[in-house]
Amino acid sequence: MPENTIHCLLVPLRFPAGLAPGEDRTNNTLRLSRDGARVPVLRGSAIAGVLRHAWKKRFGNSENPLQESFWFGFAADNDTVGTPSRLLVPDCPFAGAKEKVIVRTHNLLDRFSGAPVDGGLFSLEAFPPGTAADLLLWLDCRPDRDRNPIPYDPEKFLRQLAACFRGGLTFGGNGARGIGLAELRGGIMVKGYDIGIVEQHAAWLDDRRNALLGKAIPDMRELGAVPAGSNRDLVVEVELGVARGQDFLVSDGQGLKYQLEPQQVGDMDGEKYWRLPGSSLRGLFRAWMTRLAAREGEPVANSAALERKRREAGKGLKTEEAMNGDNLGWGFIPKGERTAAARDRPESACPIMKLFGSFRRAGRIHFADAIVKRGAANAKTAEQMRMHVAIDRITGGANDGMLFDNLVLTSDLGNAFPVRIRIADPEEKEARWLAQTLKALDLGILRVGSSKASGRLTARKVRASGGHAEVFGRFSFGEER
Repeated sequence: MPENTIHCLLVPLRFPAGLAPGEDRTNNTLRLSRDGARVPVLRGSAIAGVLRHAWKKRFGNSENPLQESFWFGFAADNDTVGTPSRLLVPDCPFAGAKEKVIVRTHNLLDRFSGAPVDGGLFSLEAFPPGTAADLLLWLDCRPDRDRNPIPYDPEKFLRQLAACFRGGLTFGGNGARGIGLAELRGGIMVKGYDIGIVEQHAAWLDDRRNALLGKAIPDMRELGAVPAGSNRDLVVEVELGVARGQDFLVSDGQGLKYQLEPQQVGDMDGEKYWRLPGSSLRGLFRAWMTRLAAREGEPVANSAALERKRREAGKGLKTEEAMNGDNLGWGFIPKGERTAAARDRPESACPIMKLFGSFRRAGRIHFADAIVKRGAANAKTAEQMRMHVAIDRITGGANDGMLFDNLVLTSDLGNAFPVRIRIADPEEKEARWLAQTLKALDLGILRVGSSKASGRLTARKVRASGGHAEVFGRFSFGEER
């Protein structure tokens, strides 16, 4: 290999559920990251951080920890000199999605009462499903100032990065909302430049300029064999269909014809889809898995005992025990003790917060949005209007002036919602809780969506792969009842 080589890696990605690379907020709305021309972008620093974490997990070598800092660099400390990264990642613009930005609204719910938590309502800007982008990476393999040769194989490192993309990555920082999962939409391309040759040095300068202008880089070749690496992630794919004779509704409060309508979203091509939000499934599964963990004697932070104490104390409850978003995110640790060093606190021991994340650590489970195209064969009967009246919970009578209608999806929808769930580095008990929750959903014990619709979904064609996938073989799903 030439001594002065720079590699270019082009990764064509598609985001089937969309993504939301946020940067700031206005009031309670999270805004997309934008460049100086107001074009939405995914910041290069965010891409580099995701890649570093994924590479370290799959290919990091404890016997040679210097390789990570060699490729990705490390920051300067009080008594050390920092090293810049050899992997250069520019911002990735989304010029084609500039006019298609959508706004999603979410609410944090109390899992005991089902009511919204104080301060839990927020909105975020996002790209629609089907958004595509070409990520561009530059790997600088020129010798350092002391003219030391490159101690590692650059092409092997590039293939390892490609394996990380093929294994599934989530971008944007809003994975808990069901968006951000990236998939390859084509082959990964590569091109090398020997900077010691004048013509290739000039070609590298030209291609970098063309890339900044949004033009294609010529003469790229497809990357060779990609290593498997160590990837223990559990991936579960399941189709959730509306049970026969049942109906289903997850609304977002933005109905145009009826007061409540199923969520729908347009993709990049303008097609309309019904949407089952990953965030709704995440909340449902978290609540049930919390129950399963508590029944097994696990130290669950958000416990029934705390809920009972909260109800008995009423308004006299201490601030650090109140059910609000801040306390939920910190595992009910008092404000004065919310430090990274407090590793022995209940939040650190709670298995649910270890899996779903908290204000102190990222979650390891991801539920992707599931979408079904409108206009199926039974479209006329798939959508049905229902009329309801609000009932006073004290008297049991109808509330005056509270008649309303909603639109529900029925079993005539035809197609099922394709749901994809991923757990990074799962434990056996986490895979078991996930399978048990999926079984409870299939049996109808758990209902999805509005209380004014039956919400009965059945699990079909369950496919599990990766760490502890054998657990799902103990259960049967999708049986007719």
